Amino acid sequence: MKVIKKKISVLGVKYDSQWRSIDINFGSVVFHLFKGQIMIDETPYYDEHLVPIKNLTINEKFFSFDSFYKKQDTHFEVYYSYFDIAILIAKYIKYINEYGVVFDNEYDSFDFLAEKKELHISLRNESTGEYIVIGYNKYRNYFSLVYPEPGKEFLIDNCTYGNNTIHIKCKGHNLWDENDLITDYIYQWKINFDSKPINILDVLLDFGLVKNISIYSQQHSDNKNDDNSVIGTISWFILPFLLKDYYIHR
Repeated sequence: MKVIKKKISVLGVKYDSQWRSIDINFGSVVFHLFKGQIMIDETPYYDEHLVPIKNLTINEKFFSFDSFYKKQDTHFEVYYSYFDIAILIAKYIKYINEYGVVFDNEYDSFDFLAEKKELHISLRNESTGEYIVIGYNKYRNYFSLVYPEPGKEFLIDNCTYGNNTIHIKCKGHNLWDENDLITDYIYQWKINFDSKPINILDVLLDFGLVKNISIYSQQHSDNKNDDNSVIGTISWFILPFLLKDYYIHR
Protein backbone atom coordinates (compact mmCIF):
# COMPACT_ATOMS: atom_id res chain seq x y z
CA MET A 1 0.00 0.00 0.00
CA LYS A 2 1.29 3.43 -0.95
CA VAL A 3 1.84 5.83 1.96
CA ILE A 4 1.37 9.60 1.57
CA LYS A 5 2.33 11.99 4.36
CA LYS A 6 1.03 15.55 4.20
CA LYS A 7 1.40 18.60 6.43
CA ILE A 8 -1.53 21.00 6.70
CA SER A 9 -0.57 24.32 5.09
CA VAL A 10 -3.93 26.10 5.16
CA LEU A 11 -7.14 25.61 7.10
CA GLY A 12 -10.23 26.16 5.00
CA VAL A 13 -13.85 25.21 5.63
CA LYS A 14 -16.67 26.34 3.35
CA TYR A 15 -20.37 25.70 3.83
CA ASP A 16 -23.05 26.57 1.26
CA SER A 17 -26.49 26.59 2.83
CA GLN A 18 -28.41 26.49 -0.45
CA TRP A 19 -26.69 23.28 -1.52
CA ARG A 20 -26.07 22.02 2.04
CA SER A 21 -22.52 21.25 1.00
CA ILE A 22 -19.33 21.48 3.01
CA ASP A 23 -15.75 21.58 1.74
CA ILE A 24 -12.65 21.12 3.88
CA ASN A 25 -9.34 22.36 2.52
CA PHE A 26 -6.02 21.51 4.19
CA GLY A 27 -3.94 22.75 1.26
CA SER A 28 -2.54 19.56 -0.21
CA VAL A 29 -5.54 17.49 0.92
CA VAL A 30 -9.11 18.53 0.12
CA PHE A 31 -12.39 16.91 1.16
CA HIS A 32 -16.00 17.38 0.06
CA LEU A 33 -19.36 16.20 1.34
CA PHE A 34 -21.05 13.95 -1.22
CA LYS A 35 -24.14 11.82 -0.63
CA GLY A 36 -23.78 12.17 3.14
CA GLN A 37 -20.10 11.18 3.23
CA ILE A 38 -16.90 13.21 3.43
CA MET A 39 -14.68 12.10 0.53
CA ILE A 40 -11.20 13.06 -0.63
CA ASP A 41 -10.81 14.96 -3.89
CA GLU A 42 -8.22 13.39 -6.18
CA THR A 43 -8.02 16.55 -8.32
CA PRO A 44 -8.71 19.47 -5.94
CA TYR A 45 -7.64 22.17 -8.39
CA TYR A 46 -9.34 20.73 -11.46
CA ASP A 47 -12.70 19.09 -12.06
CA GLU A 48 -13.84 17.47 -8.86
CA HIS A 49 -13.21 13.73 -8.61
CA LEU A 50 -14.16 12.23 -5.26
CA VAL A 51 -13.29 8.86 -3.75
CA PRO A 52 -14.36 7.46 -0.36
CA ILE A 53 -12.13 7.30 2.72
CA LYS A 54 -12.12 4.64 5.44
CA ASN A 55 -10.32 3.56 8.61
CA LEU A 56 -9.98 7.13 9.83
CA THR A 57 -7.95 7.30 13.04
CA ILE A 58 -6.95 10.35 15.04
CA ASN A 59 -4.08 11.08 17.43
CA GLU A 60 -2.45 14.18 18.87
CA LYS A 61 -0.09 14.80 15.94
CA PHE A 62 -1.98 13.66 12.84
CA PHE A 63 -5.00 11.83 11.51
CA SER A 64 -4.80 8.98 9.06
CA PHE A 65 -7.12 7.17 6.68
CA ASP A 66 -7.13 4.78 3.74
CA SER A 67 -8.50 5.37 0.27
CA PHE A 68 -8.45 3.86 -3.20
CA TYR A 69 -6.74 7.04 -4.39
CA LYS A 70 -5.93 7.48 -8.07
CA LYS A 71 -6.63 3.79 -8.63
CA GLN A 72 -4.19 2.69 -5.95
CA ASP A 73 -4.65 1.59 -2.34
CA THR A 74 -3.24 4.47 -0.34
CA HIS A 75 -2.68 5.26 3.32
CA PHE A 76 -2.68 8.96 4.24
CA GLU A 77 -1.15 10.63 7.27
CA VAL A 78 -2.13 14.29 7.62
CA TYR A 79 -0.12 16.25 10.19
CA TYR A 80 -1.71 19.20 11.97
CA SER A 81 1.40 21.40 11.91
CA TYR A 82 0.55 24.68 13.66
CA PHE A 83 -3.19 24.19 13.01
CA ASP A 84 -4.00 22.25 16.18
CA ILE A 85 -7.69 22.89 15.54
CA ALA A 86 -7.44 20.33 12.73
CA ILE A 87 -7.83 17.53 15.28
CA LEU A 88 -11.39 18.77 15.89
CA ILE A 89 -12.09 18.94 12.17
CA ALA A 90 -10.79 15.37 11.78
CA LYS A 91 -13.21 14.29 14.51
CA TYR A 92 -15.95 16.17 12.66
CA ILE A 93 -15.17 14.25 9.46
CA LYS A 94 -15.19 10.96 11.34
CA TYR A 95 -18.54 11.76 12.98
CA ILE A 96 -20.19 12.68 9.67
CA ASN A 97 -18.99 9.51 7.98
CA GLU A 98 -20.18 7.32 10.85
CA TYR A 99 -23.45 9.01 11.82
CA GLY A 100 -24.39 11.32 8.96
CA VAL A 101 -25.16 15.02 9.07
CA VAL A 102 -28.26 17.19 8.77
CA PHE A 103 -27.92 20.84 7.81
CA ASP A 104 -30.69 23.43 7.92
CA ASN A 105 -31.01 25.47 4.71
CA GLU A 106 -31.46 28.59 6.85
CA TYR A 107 -28.03 28.23 8.43
CA ASP A 108 -25.45 30.89 7.62
CA SER A 109 -23.32 30.14 4.61
CA PHE A 110 -19.66 30.74 5.37
CA ASP A 111 -16.17 30.58 3.95
CA PHE A 112 -13.31 30.40 6.45
CA LEU A 113 -9.69 30.34 5.32
CA ALA A 114 -6.74 30.62 7.69
CA GLU A 115 -3.11 30.64 6.66
CA LYS A 116 -0.14 31.10 8.93
CA LYS A 117 -0.46 34.88 9.08
CA GLU A 118 -3.60 35.63 7.07
CA LEU A 119 -7.29 35.14 7.77
CA HIS A 120 -10.36 35.44 5.56
CA ILE A 121 -13.96 35.01 6.73
CA SER A 122 -17.15 35.57 4.77
CA LEU A 123 -20.67 35.05 6.12
CA ARG A 124 -24.04 35.22 4.38
CA ASN A 125 -27.44 35.11 6.08
CA GLU A 126 -29.70 33.08 3.84
CA SER A 127 -32.90 34.69 5.17
CA THR A 128 -31.95 38.34 4.79
CA GLY A 129 -29.18 38.13 2.21
CA GLU A 130 -26.87 40.06 4.53
CA TYR A 131 -23.29 39.40 3.53
CA ILE A 132 -20.03 40.38 5.23
CA VAL A 133 -16.33 39.79 4.76
CA ILE A 134 -13.60 40.03 7.41
CA GLY A 135 -9.98 39.96 6.29
CA TYR A 136 -6.58 40.08 7.91
CA ASN A 137 -3.58 40.09 5.59
CA LYS A 138 -0.18 41.71 5.18
CA TYR A 139 -1.76 44.75 3.56
CA ARG A 140 -4.88 45.52 5.58
CA ASN A 141 -7.22 44.39 8.35
CA TYR A 142 -10.63 45.17 6.91
CA PHE A 143 -14.37 44.68 7.29
CA SER A 144 -16.74 44.74 4.29
CA LEU A 145 -20.52 44.92 4.50
CA VAL A 146 -21.18 43.71 0.96
CA TYR A 147 -24.99 43.47 1.28
CA PRO A 148 -27.38 45.19 1.89
CA GLU A 149 -26.43 47.85 -0.59
CA PRO A 150 -24.86 50.32 -0.68
CA GLY A 151 -21.86 48.33 0.49
CA LYS A 152 -19.36 49.64 3.00
CA GLU A 153 -15.76 48.88 3.83
CA PHE A 154 -13.70 50.01 6.79
CA LEU A 155 -10.38 49.27 8.40
CA ILE A 156 -10.75 47.17 11.55
CA ASP A 157 -9.80 48.66 14.88
CA ASN A 158 -10.89 45.66 16.94
CA CYS A 159 -12.70 42.39 16.23
CA THR A 160 -13.79 39.93 18.93
CA TYR A 161 -15.92 36.81 19.14
CA GLY A 162 -17.92 35.32 22.01
CA ASN A 163 -21.35 33.87 22.79
CA ASN A 164 -21.86 33.09 19.09
CA THR A 165 -21.50 36.76 18.18
CA ILE A 166 -18.83 38.63 16.20
CA HIS A 167 -18.23 42.20 17.41
CA ILE A 168 -16.42 44.57 15.04
CA LYS A 169 -15.22 48.07 15.80
CA CYS A 170 -13.96 49.90 12.74
CA LYS A 171 -11.92 53.06 12.33
CA GLY A 172 -11.96 55.84 9.81
CA HIS A 173 -14.26 56.45 6.85
CA ASN A 174 -16.05 54.17 4.42
CA LEU A 175 -13.37 53.24 1.89
CA TRP A 176 -15.95 52.50 -0.79
CA ASP A 177 -17.65 55.90 -0.64
CA GLU A 178 -15.73 59.09 0.10
CA ASN A 179 -19.04 60.96 0.50
CA ASP A 180 -20.27 58.68 3.28
CA LEU A 181 -20.02 60.63 6.54
CA ILE A 182 -20.12 57.52 8.75
CA THR A 183 -16.94 57.03 10.77
CA ASP A 184 -15.78 54.47 13.36
CA TYR A 185 -18.49 52.03 12.30
CA ILE A 186 -19.63 49.39 14.81
CA TYR A 187 -21.17 46.10 13.70
CA GLN A 188 -22.08 42.70 15.10
CA TRP A 189 -23.15 39.36 13.63
CA LYS A 190 -24.82 36.58 15.61
CA ILE A 191 -24.11 33.30 13.88
CA ASN A 192 -26.91 30.95 12.87
CA PHE A 193 -25.33 27.53 12.60
CA ASP A 194 -25.31 24.25 14.47
CA SER A 195 -23.84 20.81 13.90
CA LYS A 196 -22.82 17.70 15.82
CA PRO A 197 -20.64 16.74 17.59
CA ILE A 198 -19.35 20.33 17.50
CA ASN A 199 -20.57 23.60 16.07
CA ILE A 200 -17.88 23.78 13.41
CA LEU A 201 -18.45 27.48 12.64
CA ASP A 202 -18.17 28.39 16.33
CA VAL A 203 -14.92 26.41 16.59
CA LEU A 204 -13.44 28.11 13.52
CA LEU A 205 -14.34 31.62 14.67
CA ASP A 206 -12.91 30.92 18.11
CA PHE A 207 -9.68 29.75 16.47
CA GLY A 208 -9.39 32.77 14.20
CA LEU A 209 -10.85 35.63 16.21
CA VAL A 210 -9.99 34.59 19.77
CA LYS A 211 -7.08 32.18 20.12
CA ASN A 212 -5.02 33.52 17.21
CA ILE A 213 -6.27 37.08 16.77
CA SER A 214 -2.96 38.49 18.01
CA ILE A 215 -1.24 36.77 15.06
CA TYR A 216 -3.73 37.96 12.46
CA SER A 217 -4.40 41.47 13.73
CA GLN A 218 -1.07 42.83 12.63
CA GLN A 219 -0.62 46.58 12.78
CA HIS A 220 0.38 48.14 9.49
CA SER A 221 2.23 51.40 9.16
CA ASP A 222 0.13 52.20 6.12
CA ASN A 223 -3.22 51.50 7.80
CA LYS A 224 -4.60 54.85 6.76
CA ASN A 225 -7.36 55.83 4.43
CA ASP A 226 -5.35 55.03 1.34
CA ASP A 227 -8.43 54.29 -0.71
CA ASN A 228 -6.81 53.24 -3.96
CA SER A 229 -4.45 50.65 -2.49
CA VAL A 230 -7.14 49.27 -0.17
CA ILE A 231 -9.70 48.83 -2.90
CA GLY A 232 -7.12 47.30 -5.23
CA THR A 233 -6.04 44.80 -2.58
CA ILE A 234 -9.49 43.91 -1.32
CA SER A 235 -11.01 43.46 -4.75
CA TRP A 236 -9.08 40.20 -5.12
CA PHE A 237 -10.91 38.88 -2.06
CA ILE A 238 -14.35 40.32 -2.77
CA LEU A 239 -14.73 39.74 -6.49
CA PRO A 240 -15.31 35.94 -6.40
CA PHE A 241 -18.03 36.34 -3.78
CA LEU A 242 -19.74 39.19 -5.62
CA LEU A 243 -19.77 37.16 -8.82
CA LYS A 244 -21.15 34.15 -6.98
CA ASP A 245 -23.98 36.21 -5.47
CA TYR A 246 -24.71 37.70 -8.87
CA TYR A 247 -25.22 34.33 -10.50
CA ILE A 248 -27.22 32.97 -7.55
CA HIS A 249 -29.63 35.90 -7.22
CA ARG A 250 -30.04 37.16 -10.78
